[in-house]
Amino acid sequence: MSDDQTDKANEFARRHFGGDVDAAAGAAGMKVVPPAAADGEGKPSLPWVELPGTGHRDLSDFARELGAVLADAPVFRREEVVVTVEPTTGEMKVMTPERLLSWVSNYAVVYEEVHTGRGDKRQISKQRRTMPKSTAQGVLAADQFFYQLRQLVRVHSVRMPVMTTDGKPRLLPEGYDEATKIFTLKSALVIDETMTLEKAKLLLAEYYGEFGFTDPRSLAVALTLPVALFGMGLQEVEAARMGFIVRANSQGGGKSLVAQMGITPSFGLPENTAKAKEDELRKILDAVVLQGSPYLFFDNLKGHFENALVEGFMTSPVWRARVMGTQRFMRGKVCTVLIVTGNNLTVSPDMQRRLLQCDIFVEEFELQDREHKRDLNPVVLNRPEVRGEFLGALWALVRHWYAVGRPPAGTREKPHRIAGFAEWSDIFGGIIQAAGYGNPLEKPKDEQSASPMPQHQRKLVQLLAGPLSADMPMMEYTAQELIDCCVENELFMWKIKGRAMEKDGREWFEPTSECWSVMGLMWTKEMAGRLFTMPDGQRLRFGKTGEGRAKRYTVDRIAAKTKGGWVAV
Repeated sequence: MSDDQTDKANEFARRHFGGDVDAAAGAAGMKVVPPAAADGEGKPSLPWVELPGTGHRDLSDFARELGAVLADAPVFRREEVVVTVEPTTGEMKVMTPERLLSWVSNYAVVYEEVHTGRGDKRQISKQRRTMPKSTAQGVLAADQFFYQLRQLVRVHSVRMPVMTTDGKPRLLPEGYDEATKIFTLKSALVIDETMTLEKAKLLLAEYYGEFGFTDPRSLAVALTLPVALFGMGLQEVEAARMGFIVRANSQGGGKSLVAQMGITPSFGLPENTAKAKEDELRKILDAVVLQGSPYLFFDNLKGHFENALVEGFMTSPVWRARVMGTQRFMRGKVCTVLIVTGNNLTVSPDMQRRLLQCDIFVEEFELQDREHKRDLNPVVLNRPEVRGEFLGALWALVRHWYAVGRPPAGTREKPHRIAGFAEWSDIFGGIIQAAGYGNPLEKPKDEQSASPMPQHQRKLVQLLAGPLSADMPMMEYTAQELIDCCVENELFMWKIKGRAMEKDGREWFEPTSECWSVMGLMWTKEMAGRLFTMPDGQRLRFGKTGEGRAKRYTVDRIAAKTKGGWVAV
């Protein structure tokens, strides 16, 4: 090992084991070399690292010493790969052998020993070299190199809060934080760390006051979005996180702007992801995991949105992602919040339970009739002074929640928690409710829900039960009769495909073969055997009898529950 390499090794030991390492080394009779001297311009000289290949030098030696040199450099180990952080965007770039060849020259001088002359005139000199690509490949694959690099779990664009071991929120410093393994980019933003709750609420009222939220719950959800993104470090990286759906009754309602106001304070100009087919969507989710992306934004979706892949992604703590451009897979922790917007957008029940729903109602039919006191758009929201004051307000909400004892949403005696997202509910539902807003975890009313499936199923059973009486305790229907009832009452119309038919004065709706399969599966697997409670309290059971062409669907009224137990109706 050269003197320069010894210098760096000692620096590494002092940094990780403290100044006592010198005394310990001296007591053991080991040589202690002082830190490297500066060059003629007062700048620290780069350490020299000898390439492998000679009789006394193998790849593991080179990888170990290079790892020690780069232990504090802006290169990290993320999951199973080596990455660097782009200083302006925060993008994680996988370190390839080709990149390493030139990148390493910023932090070390790679050399080989050159022997000249013979006998007494023999000399050994150090010649700068570019390491061979095969050596770079070996270094990136070597544990001796990999595990000396600092671990990186996430990159933050601005200073964001994390939870200390005693449950107190703290704002991370810029740069790398050893305790959390989070890297925070340098930023020109100045966050007011002493803003009061009163000032924060006045400021937020200015931003959100012109949106036509349908109820206090929708406003609370809109405010939860920026808090949840700003405070995502308050949970473990792989913790389950609720998503958000922002809907409007017509164009121009501001649904996209509400989503952008949630994203921009913490992450700058929002990046919208185009809705893709299944194979492309898988690649998108893989890239999201590899980058540790804080959000996935689908803006202005149309019609109905359901996707089993996205639903599974939202509740998966770990995702097996394919590294782009290779056949290699790696396991990555999921730390991404889903955000979707759309006019009158509907979603599946599985998607609905993973999303907090914000609704906006636009009164004006003509968009030009709307008047705005404040010009808000992504460019304005991205100005450093705007982001700084917005983040100051969010930090005030977080600090207030801690100051009043970190109450959950609902009450301490009966916390309001969403199944599968209990910790998230306690933190972010608690922050918003403690600040004096509504409870964002409340379910929207049936007529407002973005997932109409439960309401349509309940309505179908109610319609089928119409003829029930004491003399007719059960009704039985064919599949065609169920389809006709759905079409006549406009139920499940996002599922039902086909055409109206007429013959000999008889009219009916003829579904496609795919529609028959979809509806039959719903009636048999999702509804058969289930109990449905109607608005008036009566309880109805939907059932199935027979198979094939003899299959029939039934509806009957069962006992109703009272304080004294069960009574027949």
